[in-house]
Amino acid sequence: MALEPDAARESGVKLDLSVLPPIFLLPTHIDIETRHELEEKLMEAGALLTYNISEAQIVVGNISTKRRAALELRMRKRWTEEVLDSSTGRKRGREDGDEDQQASNKRLRHESGFVKTKVNRNTEHTADSGNESTESEDEQSTSKSLAREVQPPDTSAEPIHLHEANILPSIGEPGMETVHVVKVSWLETVFEHEKLVPLRYYLIYSGRTIERPFGAPTSTIIERAKDDASASAPRGRHSQYVPALTHGPRRLGAHQHAHHTQSKAKLLQQTTSDYEGSGDEFPEPPEWVKRDIKYACQRSTPTDQANADFIAELKKIKLARLLTGDEIGVRAYSTSIAALAAYPYKVGNPKEILQLPGCDVKIANLWIEWRNNDGKIGAAEEAEEDETMQVLKRFYDIWGVGATTAREFYFDKGWRDLDDIVEFGWKGLTRVQQIGVKYYEEFQKGIPRAEVESIAAVIKDHAIRVRDTGIEVLVVGGYRRGKQESGDVDIVVSHRELGKTANLVTDIVASLETEDWITHTLLLSLTGTHRGQATLPFKGAGPAGHGFDTLDKALVVWQDPNWPGKPKLSKASSRSSSSTGEQEQSKKKKQQAKNSNIHRRVDIIISPWRTVGCAVMGWSGGTTFQRDVRRYAKNVKGWKFDSSGVRDRRTGLAVDLEGPEGVHGGLGMVDAEKKVFEGMGLVWRDPSERCTH
Repeated sequence: MALEPDAARESGVKLDLSVLPPIFLLPTHIDIETRHELEEKLMEAGALLTYNISEAQIVVGNISTKRRAALELRMRKRWTEEVLDSSTGRKRGREDGDEDQQASNKRLRHESGFVKTKVNRNTEHTADSGNESTESEDEQSTSKSLAREVQPPDTSAEPIHLHEANILPSIGEPGMETVHVVKVSWLETVFEHEKLVPLRYYLIYSGRTIERPFGAPTSTIIERAKDDASASAPRGRHSQYVPALTHGPRRLGAHQHAHHTQSKAKLLQQTTSDYEGSGDEFPEPPEWVKRDIKYACQRSTPTDQANADFIAELKKIKLARLLTGDEIGVRAYSTSIAALAAYPYKVGNPKEILQLPGCDVKIANLWIEWRNNDGKIGAAEEAEEDETMQVLKRFYDIWGVGATTAREFYFDKGWRDLDDIVEFGWKGLTRVQQIGVKYYEEFQKGIPRAEVESIAAVIKDHAIRVRDTGIEVLVVGGYRRGKQESGDVDIVVSHRELGKTANLVTDIVASLETEDWITHTLLLSLTGTHRGQATLPFKGAGPAGHGFDTLDKALVVWQDPNWPGKPKLSKASSRSSSSTGEQEQSKKKKQQAKNSNIHRRVDIIISPWRTVGCAVMGWSGGTTFQRDVRRYAKNVKGWKFDSSGVRDRRTGLAVDLEGPEGVHGGLGMVDAEKKVFEGMGLVWRDPSERCTH
């Protein structure tokens, strides 16, 4: 008969875990104090605690599914495959969607004679084994509830044979190297009862160790980060974790990489014989190539690009650089991609790439690899398939989460999916991040052009309501560049009278909220109004990018308030004579109805008319185009450009490119933008020619 905790203590029987195989504690979702406490208790009980997961046969973690368990093992370089329970011929462990959990009317009989019955997500009770029950779906069962479900067996008799005592599951063949991943509540129950408890009641996953699957990278991306850290200057607080992927596959350490780079350089020399020929076989390079023009704002980059397939592979590597904190690599790839995107001919010879500004032998080598490998690049495919990178990208795709925060979620917090964020970190998120998680799936869906235009029309209508018909609007961003679908809606709103744009964003948002077009206002910035709507000072603290916070703006979540089946106000509630009770009842009915329309992200940017051309220009180009506008203004003109205007870096004075009061007469926003191009000494490019990625 099993001893209750108090009885065990009174009997003087000391908990002895020395009979167990090596145990490894997963740090995921276990704070350091709790982990240290568990480690101390394990060592006091004589357990064989290991910090090398490859030695462990029992892995204890605060996780709940097979998929996650296998992932945690793989991340620590222990490759496994699930094994069967030799007594039943069925897989052991727990996974969402498993057969036993899908059928709510199936029994789960414990060998102890007790059955766990689900009452609700938070309450469970034990029932006689003759009663039907269903397995609980609660993934975070407490040690107390588990203790009630399963009384630990009496293991006071010596010697203990783990399999005979049913402590370890009967898994696999004799001599097979297996690992069992169990819930941390197993340890909690063991310590509470001071008795060994069978693993099977807490088992998540059992697997046998296998060789690394064929084709798996010989060195993971995260491994290489440690090599890079010793060979490169620090790039930030996460440099100890993250890699600096090179142009091309990198599977060796920092010392070996030098030899690898030399080999790649030779590769170009050895393989270009296939492409030898006179210069006449190349197409005549465009003028910007002949003149070695480096700034993307000085050349045309169309929507339809001759080398789009090759660029798509390079963008995968660029994304990996971004996610791993390699800012230098991001800029280098951005420059190379922008040059290839502007090149009007499909590359047929690596020497064509070498003549492009910003492209070197590494890019040429990648093109050779891409050409000879059915349009694939090893480094790109590796980055795309790496599980760590997949999680980082998923976090990065959350609205309000940048690459740095994504790395913090993964490396500092130990989170692996959106559920982890909700369960373990929800209160620590910003409001924008909470909304980004809440509407994650909806925000991943593109917004068709027709819907963008519809949203813009509503915003213009409300802007006119709160001001007058002098309001002018222009949709910018990806829509203006010709994208068929946009990630969000960016719209510039202006008025030719300076006083009419002050505080305009506040009034527009308030008007839209009265008709339920806006569900959440996540940012309402009036920095432009507070600055007197003047151009941002040269030494201002405004961050880089699309003039973020240099103009009045609002970041909102948009939802069309009209949907099929929407309840209509009753006639009684619409009459002024209707009773308060009727009005409240109608209002309550409306609130209870669920709007089925998708949520969208919308940015409303307010610009004073005198610098509206800068606002339009600053919000219309691709990322590299916008970066190069700022670089060009700084390096060629000695100016500082952002969406609020232009200032001379030497004097700090505003540079008037659009006129003292902005363009006038019959000229509009696009004409004002053309004035800015002209004043900067640039040829005006249609937004469809600014597609630099």
